[in-house]
Amino acid sequence: MKTDLENSKATADAVAFFNATDRNDAPLYEIQLTAHKSLGPVGFVWLIGIICGMFLIPLLIFLGSLFLWGILIPIIATVAGLWFAIYRNNVDRSVYDHIRIWQDQVAIQRTNPNGETHHWLANPQWIKLHMTDTPSHENYLTATGGGREIEIGGFLTAAERADVHYELRQALRRAKASP
Repeated sequence: MKTDLENSKATADAVAFFNATDRNDAPLYEIQLTAHKSLGPVGFVWLIGIICGMFLIPLLIFLGSLFLWGILIPIIATVAGLWFAIYRNNVDRSVYDHIRIWQDQVAIQRTNPNGETHHWLANPQWIKLHMTDTPSHENYLTATGGGREIEIGGFLTAAERADVHYELRQALRRAKASP
């Protein structure tokens, strides 16, 4: 549970971030990184429907017998478990990073699946991008500046992180070269 001090610090950070990014000039570069979701809502309904149908076909043999109830309960538990696992995965994949780069400022907003938002502001002149291979992540991308180091696109594939690294490097070069 968060304390009042942590809540007030988070609120102050959010207000400072909003004030710093509420600008009239358009950013030189802007991107929103989101996790890939291969199964949409319609596909989810179809998948659960097909699985239920496939489970029901063998049950037709046992219609009218008490054995039906012995099989039906584990089948219902299996479908419910599958539904919960797919639903939970979809919720966990609702994370995103919103990155905006101006010539005098970089703003990154991370929104987690639980709705918690983290903000980061830095001067593009002092930002350093790092891409390393770690035991758990290939092409692990971080940015250092403004007194902090943050992860960028940890939910992306290694190839997507490499592409984002290249794009961010180019955008930071343009920001540093701007008068």
